[in-house]
Amino acid sequence: SCWTAPAGAVIKKGMKVKISAIIKPDRNVLNGSVRIVDTNISKNNSFYGPITESAMRTLLNPDCIPLKLPENKYNLWKKLTITFDYSIMK
Repeated sequence: SCWTAPAGAVIKKGMKVKISAIIKPDRNVLNGSVRIVDTNISKNNSFYGPITESAMRTLLNPDCIPLKLPENKYNLWKKLTITFDYSIMK
């Protein structure tokens, strides 16, 4: 529910974006730490930017901050990696 599809983007089955971020103990994302780790979307795809940026913005969505992570397991999620598989997110 924290992810918002980019308006007008053509998202095909099988498209994936993997992002990583450093999460602070208060379950907020460290500014400037969200990065694209991997994607199978070609940079030549006109929707590359909107799709990858929407994945990155997910961790910064004000409606989802602080992230819903178990406070007592910080060592497990302080370096978070998430794969957005758009074939199951529509």
